Amino acid sequence: MVLGAQGAQRLRDGHVDGVDPLATFSAGAGGRLRRADSFRHAPDILVNSFYDPVTEEGCAFEELISFHGGMGGPQTRAFLLHPAQLPVPAEPLVGPEAINELLRSWRVSARTRGSDESPLTATSAPSPIASTAAR
Repeated sequence: MVLGAQGAQRLRDGHVDGVDPLATFSAGAGGRLRRADSFRHAPDILVNSFYDPVTEEGCAFEELISFHGGMGGPQTRAFLLHPAQLPVPAEPLVGPEAINELLRSWRVSARTRGSDESPLTATSAPSPIASTAAR
């Protein structure tokens, strides 16, 4: 269950009472929260601060210039810089498991192509892979 000042969303089925507390976040926010809740050691209560999509500001719980680990803001626009010739999935990479799987596939590819040819030797400009981290 996601609770906001003016409403709630049931993550199981997306049902909203009042104002959707995830409305200002990316469309994948609910899925990311369901994923976090599936972890064996998930917290009983997960607290996230506000996020203003117009100003791209959120409120950190620590006294730092920026913050990470919460939903919302530019810090969640991740990318993976890689040599352009490496194969990339058509779908966005979501979560560390997807990144790990991609990196492992590149390592396997390097082994099968031989020791004289490395997939990490760029022959053209690197290109980013945007993830769909929750905002």
